[in-house]
Amino acid sequence: FPAYLPNKGTKGMDARPTILLFSLLLASTADADIYISKLNGNDSNSGSSPESAWSSLSMLEGIDVSATNNIFLERGSVFADERLLLLNATSIAIAAYGNESHPRPQIAHLTNPYRLSCISLGNPNGVTVESLHISGCYNGILLYTTSPSTVSSNIIIRDNFFRDLLSPDAVQEPAFAEWVSAVMVGRGARLQNLTVSNNFATRIESFYRTNQSFVESLYLRENTVSACYGNCVQFISGTDQHLQDSVFLRDAPSRLFLYGTTDLILGTIKGNNSVVNSDFNARGEFEGGPDGCAVDFETSSDGFRISGNTFYKSYGAGIMLMGHADSPHNFEISYNNFFHTGCAQAAGDHGSITLMCPGGTKPGGSVIGNNFGTCKGIPAITVPFPGCDDDLTMKDNLFEGLDFIPEPQINLNPPPVSQKAAELTALFTAKSINGTYLRYTLDGSRPTMSSPIFPQNGLNFVYPGPALAVNVRAFPNPAYESAANVTIPSITNGMIIDRSRYAVFPLPPKPATKI
Repeated sequence: FPAYLPNKGTKGMDARPTILLFSLLLASTADADIYISKLNGNDSNSGSSPESAWSSLSMLEGIDVSATNNIFLERGSVFADERLLLLNATSIAIAAYGNESHPRPQIAHLTNPYRLSCISLGNPNGVTVESLHISGCYNGILLYTTSPSTVSSNIIIRDNFFRDLLSPDAVQEPAFAEWVSAVMVGRGARLQNLTVSNNFATRIESFYRTNQSFVESLYLRENTVSACYGNCVQFISGTDQHLQDSVFLRDAPSRLFLYGTTDLILGTIKGNNSVVNSDFNARGEFEGGPDGCAVDFETSSDGFRISGNTFYKSYGAGIMLMGHADSPHNFEISYNNFFHTGCAQAAGDHGSITLMCPGGTKPGGSVIGNNFGTCKGIPAITVPFPGCDDDLTMKDNLFEGLDFIPEPQINLNPPPVSQKAAELTALFTAKSINGTYLRYTLDGSRPTMSSPIFPQNGLNFVYPGPALAVNVRAFPNPAYESAANVTIPSITNGMIIDRSRYAVFPLPPKPATKI
């Protein structure tokens, strides 16, 4: 707001009434929650209660964030081509209010303005962003700091739905492609204690990225990502970074990137890092692309544990260890399941685990207790460069005598066409082979033996409603297990269901019957 705002048609008049009104507006929001609604709001209101909600996100640009507790957006609202911008926010939650059966409040960039984020948080500390629907923007949530000496900390991003975050660029062929991301840490930013959990994302180019920034203590847990086109998760620089209990479903690029794409790419990170108890289902690649691996150690990471995961039918290798000027060291690849990974890639990076040493530097670490189900003629461990595995310790891995339970089959039966129903119901069903039972989750996490048993009659979902991720996984029934072989639980199958809208179009009139 400028210091002086003369009233229309009152050239030269005193601006004190306008300044007084603005001061009262700020005073009304001090030490209080702020409410914004596209359904019931008005920018002439105080914004201090659901009954007096604002209507526009731009009203936040005039508030004192140090005197604000929470910012609530009403469920069912759609903030079209608006942005939520906060600088120096501390101990603030950005969340939803209203009927929990309604869709999450949506920030949607319908015209996809170039390089504009839906939510931008500068120098955030103790900020939580939860229960929002974010679509169409260049980046979903941008975290940045305004100076090299500033360190932001204790940020939580959870229970959000991201979709259709795509670059307007026509091609993605050059190196250092500027992929659009659901969560982006801006250039040069320094962050500590960032948690991204229980989110769903579909039709995006990247789920988590950094840009020459440093993140210490990162936790990506219980997220589901489907149809991710670029490098979905990038651990490029920082320390103590963790991916846990998450699901990646059928990710493949829609455009050619000359250096290949992967679900998880690892850079020069140090310390105690891990990828555990996650499922990588059918990572793909653009036709002719050179990669398509689920996990790619691209440079000299030091200290990384990959354990308890399932890699299933990736185009390239399940895990590729690539050395350039240097190679990854002190890694542990343990107790993972690999099934038919790297069977389609014609380049060197095929098989379950591939070791690449084009510069002569050799990766060093251990491969322990893994289960390998390979395709005919495709090795479990591929070593295109002789001697590249000299510093690799291998023991207690199984290559035969394994029964991998097939991927469960899922189906969403659409609601019957109706012109009158305010709510419509769809039926989600799942099946597996005899001798197994299905477990499922709805919160983005990978199903476990302790997850609920999937109902025989399926799950009913009412439209409209909040988006959710339905993940289903098959486990062996001990009564049917083979005495000769080891039975391995299936890969997680699932889908992200957007229930924010369901349009029912009128049926065309029947033609008149001729008599």
